Amino acid sequence: MSKVHLPRMTFGRGEALCVACACIISLLAGIGWLFNRPVLASFNPNFIPMAPVTALIFLGLCGAWLFQRIFPARHWMRRLVQAALVGMLIIVIFLALRYFTGLGPDLEKILYPAPPMFGQFSSARMSPMSALGFFLAIMAFLLMTGDRPGQSMRSVSAALSLALFILSSLICLGYLYGAPPFYGGTLTPVAITSAFSFWFLSLGLLMTAGPSVWPTRRYVGPSLKARLMRTFIPASLFIVLLQGLLSELDETWIINPAVRVALAALVACWIVILLISLIANALGSEIERGRKAEQALLQSEAELRALFAGMVDVVIVLDIDGRYIEIAPTNPANLYRPPDEMLGKTMHEILPKEPADTILSMIRSSIQTGQVVIGEYALPIDGKDIYFSASASRLSETTAIVVAHDITNRKQFELVQNAIYRISQATITSEGTDALYHSIHSILGELIPAENFFIGLYDPVNGLINFPYYIDQYDEAPSPINHTQGLSGYILRKGRPMLVTREIYDQLVGQGEVEPVGTAFMDWMGAPLKTAGRTIGVMAVQSYSKGIHFDQEDLNLLEFVSTQVAQAIERKRMEEEIRSLSLTDELTGLYNRRGFTLLAEHEVKLARREKRDMLLMFGDVDGLKTINDTHGHALGDLALQEVSALLKNSLREADIIARYGGDEFVALAVDAALESAEILSMRIQEALEARNQKTDRTYSLSLSTGMVCYDPETACTINEMIAQADAQMYAQKQARKGKKELPDAEP
Repeated sequence: MSKVHLPRMTFGRGEALCVACACIISLLAGIGWLFNRPVLASFNPNFIPMAPVTALIFLGLCGAWLFQRIFPARHWMRRLVQAALVGMLIIVIFLALRYFTGLGPDLEKILYPAPPMFGQFSSARMSPMSALGFFLAIMAFLLMTGDRPGQSMRSVSAALSLALFILSSLICLGYLYGAPPFYGGTLTPVAITSAFSFWFLSLGLLMTAGPSVWPTRRYVGPSLKARLMRTFIPASLFIVLLQGLLSELDETWIINPAVRVALAALVACWIVILLISLIANALGSEIERGRKAEQALLQSEAELRALFAGMVDVVIVLDIDGRYIEIAPTNPANLYRPPDEMLGKTMHEILPKEPADTILSMIRSSIQTGQVVIGEYALPIDGKDIYFSASASRLSETTAIVVAHDITNRKQFELVQNAIYRISQATITSEGTDALYHSIHSILGELIPAENFFIGLYDPVNGLINFPYYIDQYDEAPSPINHTQGLSGYILRKGRPMLVTREIYDQLVGQGEVEPVGTAFMDWMGAPLKTAGRTIGVMAVQSYSKGIHFDQEDLNLLEFVSTQVAQAIERKRMEEEIRSLSLTDELTGLYNRRGFTLLAEHEVKLARREKRDMLLMFGDVDGLKTINDTHGHALGDLALQEVSALLKNSLREADIIARYGGDEFVALAVDAALESAEILSMRIQEALEARNQKTDRTYSLSLSTGMVCYDPETACTINEMIAQADAQMYAQKQARKGKKELPDAEP
């Protein structure tokens, strides 16, 4: 168990014990009055007994404390306790006013009609000093019954409780040393049982306020000052009370009063000597432990520094306001500023607002809940965004430790993967190559500075490089250039990516490797666009600003993305070429046999090179001849259109679907394994059944299919795959005929 919770647990137990003692004393007093045994209310026939109303108010306070303790989270119970405390406070104030003015009904007489006299005082009357004690106790208690009493409320409650403790201690001393002014003087005296009840109740209220408020915080903790105060103050009170008690004992056992005084002094000296001996031994042990702890600390500090030197994470201690308290000497490269510029300042004075808000929220959440809080943020360090995954853990009620790990590489990988996926999607969704180029530029700009970006495509027939997409802050798109000109031609000839500074460019020009083209730049970076083993063009970015430079990491990223860009461009160009040749079926809007063959053969090449599976489906419409003969060719054409729409809805946009001829259809599902065949077949059959269940249909549709998977490890052509799928489809059709006679399909 942590040391932070030990004082609170100890205070909670002490609080319950003190309130229980006050309850027992007042309960005995109430029983004494109820059964005419006033000695239970005084513990001594020579002392005035506790008044009945005093006993009842003590029992009411103890009961209110008990309900508050049992139901701390019940809002209605807190309101009930507060109402009871206010009611008791009104009664106390009324009794005090009645005592001094004589106005109003005599409530105490109603409670006990004929109280016995104790000298010149009525033994059933509450003393005005008791009323003062109740006022202090009730006000201290009320301050602690709020939903969440703050530090200031607890401090005021503790101050009132301390005043009550001093008052009750003075009353006890008055009895022990025979000093009536301490317990009443000319007023109705306070019963010693009331004094003890107030004494225990004040201690209980002090503990309720908690160990973190004055004056209790001065006595809590392992410090020497707190330990001495916890030892000497109770011992001093004990000595004073012991001497007073000895002075009140029956003198028949001691003839000479001086002997009694000497005995009390001897006991006091013995107690003081004993305490000093115990404290001296404790201090000696503490000093020895401190010396050993200091040696161990020096050794552990050296080990810790060596450990910190080998760490790459940033380790920082901050307070609840985000102020830098300590910065561990770990990886200085990932610090936003040097430590001496950060210590003592808040994060909002050092960091940008967004990451500062994120870290501060983590710190406050961890301090409030005591849990480890994890989050991510980015900081611009040395001109680049560095991503961190951080954890905040509470150290104390006002501080937390933040450990931040550099996840830039992981984040960069995630961004690249997302970029590749989005480029692939853009290939499918873009309306033409111009829209695709714009999407590529936008996606690449999220990874590296790409304000100046162009794509050059190589035409091997005439040896020229064309620039279908060219965005530059100074130059317009150039006319087609020879593949020997410019850095684009150099990259095309070398076939590898390259990062070129101004110095390197001047050297290449001086060596005759490059002919100057365009405005002078600061940094230039380009990568060849390769697909199917050939280079189709160049993709490049350039910077004219001294504040924007590229590095090897940027070049690696550009090279990685260039492969996907090349495939996207090639596929989009292929699609446009197919559209330009009108290779689609006029009736269904699907590809015809030639269009399917061109696209499918291209996908086979990619699948073989990238080692990925594909799924080919071949099928025909069952009974199409019967539909034509029975209902006419118009409905037969409608049936083919319905099957086409059904296949489009069942497959993905990236898949290639074609009307192969007559009532035959073929589909190539890219990036699909054999396990997907059953799912696809079921999806198609469910769609057919849903269509046939419509009551407005004069004929039913049925589709026989065969499916084969393309294995990149074996050399298999599209025609071979179609033949295999056709055989499977025929077997399925024959199996159906065995169950139900179907009309022959149209040849």
